Amino acid sequence: MNRGYNGYNNNGIGGNGNNGNGGNGEVNGAGTYGQNGNTAQKYQKTSIETADDGKLVVELYKGAIKFMKLARKQIEEENPMEANNLLIRVQNIITELMNTLDFEQGGELAANLEALYDYMLNELVQANLDKDAERIKNVEDMMMQLLESWQEAAKEARKEKRRQEKVRISAEGQ
Repeated sequence: MNRGYNGYNNNGIGGNGNNGNGGNGEVNGAGTYGQNGNTAQKYQKTSIETADDGKLVVELYKGAIKFMKLARKQIEEENPMEANNLLIRVQNIITELMNTLDFEQGGELAANLEALYDYMLNELVQANLDKDAERIKNVEDMMMQLLESWQEAAKEARKEKRRQEKVRISAEGQ
C-alpha cells in the first residue's frame, strides 16, 4: 500500500516536501526576519522542493531533533506551553514521515519504521502530558540513530547516482 507521495527512493521511503510544521518551509525552525527575510524564505522553499527524498528525510529528522532539544529546555525552564507547541511540531514531523512510507517498495523496512514512528509518537504524547524530559530524550536518541543511518544512505545514493550518470555520459560519447 502506497501512502502519500510517489517519489520514493530505493529504501521505500520518500518525502513530499511538506515539513509537518505548517508548510512554511521552516524544516529546522529557522524563521526569517528583516529586509532579506522574503529572499531567505524563497531560497529555503526552493531548496526543500528540489531536494531528493533522502535529503528531505534527513532534514525532517534534524528538525524533529532540534524541536525535541528545545522542548526539553522549555520543560527545564518550566514553560509548559512552549514545550507543548514544540512537541506538537515533532509529532507533526513524525506523522509526515509515517505518511511517506511506501509499503509496496519498502516492505519489512517500511513496516518496521512505521512501528518505530508509532512508538515515538506515543512516547511523545505521554512525555507531553507528563512534561517528562527524559522520555523526550529517549525519543531524541532514537531519532539521532535514524538520522545517522539516513545520512549514510543518502550519501551512498548520491554516489550511485553520480556513478550512473558517468556511465550514461560514457555510453553517449561512444
